[in-house]
Amino acid sequence: YTTEVLGCPIYPSAGPFERHYYSHERPYKSIKSWKVGGMIEEATFLVNFAHAKGHPSCSYGGAFKNLALGCMIGETRGQMHDVCHYDRYWFAERCPDAAVRQQIVDACPHGAIVHDKNDEKELHLHVEQCNQCGRCLQVAPEGSLRLDPVNWHSFQEAMAISTQISMSTFAPEKMTHMVLATQMTPVCDCFGFTSMPVLPDAGIFGSNDIVALDQAVLDMTGKTPLIEDALPTSLEVVSREGHPLSWIHGSFKDPYKVVEFGEALGLGQRGYELVDVMPVEDIRPAPIGYINLKSN
Repeated sequence: YTTEVLGCPIYPSAGPFERHYYSHERPYKSIKSWKVGGMIEEATFLVNFAHAKGHPSCSYGGAFKNLALGCMIGETRGQMHDVCHYDRYWFAERCPDAAVRQQIVDACPHGAIVHDKNDEKELHLHVEQCNQCGRCLQVAPEGSLRLDPVNWHSFQEAMAISTQISMSTFAPEKMTHMVLATQMTPVCDCFGFTSMPVLPDAGIFGSNDIVALDQAVLDMTGKTPLIEDALPTSLEVVSREGHPLSWIHGSFKDPYKVVEFGEALGLGQRGYELVDVMPVEDIRPAPIGYINLKSN
């Protein structure tokens, strides 16, 4: 995302060193304060243009994720991911044997469970890499390791709260939201690489209701088949229930949770009516290349 490619100025929302922000006190688990980028809070209107894709923490990233993480500074984004560890999942006192702890680590083919850097008796769960396949539970002593939906749902609830705070700085009539549901890859755009799309193109969606928008995108993409041949070797199908993106990221990463939390916070309604503006078959991709900003 550069000025040359997009053809418009790009400004870091909190400045180049993330020193320009506004703090909002809203305790949630391990988060005490939410820091919104200063240029976001000082803007007079908001056009939320998101790209639909998979996400390793919640299966799906769309309009909610774009605001929830995009409007906050890096410190708050990190805290949002860390809420997954607020509820305890490892009970070291029930697994005193170091050899067994190593077996638990080795049981995960995705490297989701690792030894804690500061305490050899503690194990750390990388929730992003965990697809809840249960291989670790097969070797862990009873009661020593718990895989609970709350550890994943916490991130989704944090996204809804972050979105609410970000949207609260704008008048309702000064916001609109769009989701580009094409070229949907299995992981988010934060990574420094991309992969093949794993869902067929569904089109471009828009609404002034962010809840209805993400609900509609999830419903439409949920009806499409997962392109399993396009999956990277680091991902596998662990279930065929729910949304196709949760087939590969795990059932606890229910992509509908964020719209449930968003509706509960009063950000919109999950009910909607689809109005076709242009059939998806008529959408043509823009030519790949750079925009000449000096052309007349």
